[in-house]
Amino acid sequence: MIQLPNAHFGRLDIRFLKFLGHLINKVNWASFTVNNYKHFGKRWRAFERYTNHIYRTSQLTRDTLAAYKEFLKSERNYAPSSIKSDFRKLHAAITLSDKVGYNTCADHYFYRITDKEEPYTVYLNEFEILSLLKLKIDGAREHIRDQFVIGCYTALRFGDYSLLDEHNIIDDRFFTRRTNKTGERVLIPLHPVVKFILEKYDYRLPPSYSIQYFNRIIKLLAKAAGIKDPIFIEKLKGNDVIRRFAPKWSLIGTHTARRSGATNMYLAGIPVGRIMLLTGHLTETAFFRYIKIDKIENALYLEKHSFFQPRYDLYKILHSDSLELDSSLLLAEKEESLLAEMVHVG
Repeated sequence: MIQLPNAHFGRLDIRFLKFLGHLINKVNWASFTVNNYKHFGKRWRAFERYTNHIYRTSQLTRDTLAAYKEFLKSERNYAPSSIKSDFRKLHAAITLSDKVGYNTCADHYFYRITDKEEPYTVYLNEFEILSLLKLKIDGAREHIRDQFVIGCYTALRFGDYSLLDEHNIIDDRFFTRRTNKTGERVLIPLHPVVKFILEKYDYRLPPSYSIQYFNRIIKLLAKAAGIKDPIFIEKLKGNDVIRRFAPKWSLIGTHTARRSGATNMYLAGIPVGRIMLLTGHLTETAFFRYIKIDKIENALYLEKHSFFQPRYDLYKILHSDSLELDSSLLLAEKEESLLAEMVHVG
């Protein structure tokens, strides 16, 4: 819950930029959130210079917000995802200014960014992950590689897999941790690859590195491991559409580990509901948007399903001179398949 300690400004009209200063100085936010709002404040100040106008909280109408969006898009050449990020801060700040007693314009609630841009994310298959693991490296690069690989086999977020230690291990069989983002406690089986890495460090993993440094190094390591498949990218930047191919290694970051874990678990046949208990996704729709399955991988996965497998009853029907179908055979096959699936899930 966001709180403004000892904040009592009264129902006044104040310059929005000044209110941002109050937020940054008085709200108990994490340091990275404070920095994000400081950068947002710098962009808003540039917007005021661009429009030659000082905006007060009561003047943040839909027209003002539309003008700010156009400024970010046309003058700053921002991508839709970056614009959305700024507008989340903008709406939050306006809402807080209203709660503590400043005059605000209610119609800002009805202005939302509708531009959509699918993020270009990738996952690593197990061969690529093991290629990383076989690199002959040491020092910080080895530590970052090993933490990343642990993330690939636990589907944890960077803020969790980079901070694991011996206290998170139960009976040499499971990881347990209360996740930083949601506070939910997860229990994850200890994969043989993870156990191999932990034993190397005597179950005391080295300290984590900053996310910026981690992202830079893991890209270099992926490149060294030969993870270079070309990935087609089409992005909206400002008013221009940028189309290009990028090597896969250049798209890898801390979160690739979690996405790889979830995707590879799914491809291995683990039921979706059980993976969602690890990842925290609330709906299958959200889960399938998250994992990375292309059409070829999907076809290979479906090929193994009983629906596409040769069956004795179908063989008999297809090679029979009779056109009469024995429905009892088909029904028995269906019931047997359902029973097997229930046993597998249970």
